[in-house]
Amino acid sequence: MSFASDLERGEAIERDFLNRVLVAFKKTVQTFGKESRCDIYIPELRAAIEIKYDPKSLETGNIVLEYYHNKPSGLLTTESMHWMIYNGEEEFWLTLEDLVWICSELDPVRIHGPQDTHAKWVYLVPIETIRRISA
Repeated sequence: MSFASDLERGEAIERDFLNRVLVAFKKTVQTFGKESRCDIYIPELRAAIEIKYDPKSLETGNIVLEYYHNKPSGLLTTESMHWMIYNGEEEFWLTLEDLVWICSELDPVRIHGPQDTHAKWVYLVPIETIRRISA
């Protein structure tokens, strides 16, 4: 898989969620761009939501949560207090506070994906932990 195809799949998941939310909250928008601090914003609720799509977790058993990729990213830069994590089969809802607490119990890992220019620092969160903590 390339970065472009991963991005396209992730944005499709975001659009699907957006369409579900638009039924009740008509001003909801999907945000775009490298500097975007959330994926979905619901003005009526003042809610910023991060959508994390990680189908590889079905193979590895872990959700990858990035926090540094040549500069602060992911967990360190998000403005989203609510996160929806989707692994291709299940949808999990957590708060940023939940994720920070979970990650504080883990050791960070440095990985370098095939399409990455730079290595990134991530937390590998067991899907069972996500499942147990999610609402």
